Amino acid sequence: MKNVSVYTLGGINYAGFRYRFFQYFNHMNINFNYNKSISDLNYEKVMPLGEKCLLKKVYFFFSIFIRISFYLIKDWIRQPDIIIISRALMKPIIPFFFRWILLSLKKRGTRIYWDIDDNILEFKEMSRKSFDFFCDIAEKIIISTPYLKEIIKNKYYDKVIILPTTDGMLIKQDSEDRYKQLFLEYEHKIRLLWIGTSSGLPNLKKILNALESAGKELRKCGKELVLLVVCNRDPQYKSNHFTYTFKKWSLKDADYSFLTSHIGLMPLKNDIIEKGKGGFKLIQYLSIGIPSIASPVGINKEILGKGGGFLVELSDHKKWTESIIKLSTDIDLWNKCSKEAKSTYKYSYSYDYNFMIWKSLLEKYK
Repeated sequence: MKNVSVYTLGGINYAGFRYRFFQYFNHMNINFNYNKSISDLNYEKVMPLGEKCLLKKVYFFFSIFIRISFYLIKDWIRQPDIIIISRALMKPIIPFFFRWILLSLKKRGTRIYWDIDDNILEFKEMSRKSFDFFCDIAEKIIISTPYLKEIIKNKYYDKVIILPTTDGMLIKQDSEDRYKQLFLEYEHKIRLLWIGTSSGLPNLKKILNALESAGKELRKCGKELVLLVVCNRDPQYKSNHFTYTFKKWSLKDADYSFLTSHIGLMPLKNDIIEKGKGGFKLIQYLSIGIPSIASPVGINKEILGKGGGFLVELSDHKKWTESIIKLSTDIDLWNKCSKEAKSTYKYSYSYDYNFMIWKSLLEKYK
């Protein structure tokens, strides 16, 4: 049986692991070894690491170094057929020792795939020199959005595979009963959903005034506007014209929130970091037919350009308000956008397509 070694930040609670790898690899007849920089026990305590004090950052830097060193030495001894690396082995530096082992394994016939789902250069997860090193040793560079190609040098373009992050598990929980419940609630209550990490909260805060305006108008129609925020940190917003609720992120609560919401929100500012995002939350909205309102940044323009909601600039307060009101008061429009969303997911961002690509990369390779 083929042996594949996967290097990732965390385990099943880490979205980058669950949605980029595990949901596909769990259905393949391959021996996978998952090498996690942070143990499942510590992941919830550690993340987000950037918000920890310096002492904790130093402690976890050395802890990660020891764990990755152990995994690499183990791989050097047993030599897997394929190594898959998610983002950076370590940030912000890649020790020479790590490079030496990877180069040694490559020379001995191990195939290396490198998966990037964000602009890790702008996030300062690695230097340009380290980035180019990974581009050089990788057999394939797998990216989540075409816009990430802009940070890769032209000479590596023939290695690039564009594979948007998608969700093949959420769609399995969809049902006719769910739609019946959403239609019943639509008459008196509209549920908005924003889901993400704390780094995205500044974007959400910029559209809260638009939500206040929409909530005020919907009250005149006898409807309650509800915003649910699912995140690792509560922004603790005190709303006046809509109902604000918060859930700390967990896989169970995130899935339940998707299944019980009418409209998905994805406000983004137009900068180089946001352009490199893979539109994953937007794709999740589409997968179960949630009409969405998103900023026309990066891949979002392509996703919603095919239907399923509205594209609205982050600063356009009036358009955010109008878009929410339209989707909240016109059931025919909501239903049309819902069907378009599912169609876009099926034909452009489906789990089945991604599974086929991974299958060809892993199972067919001799």
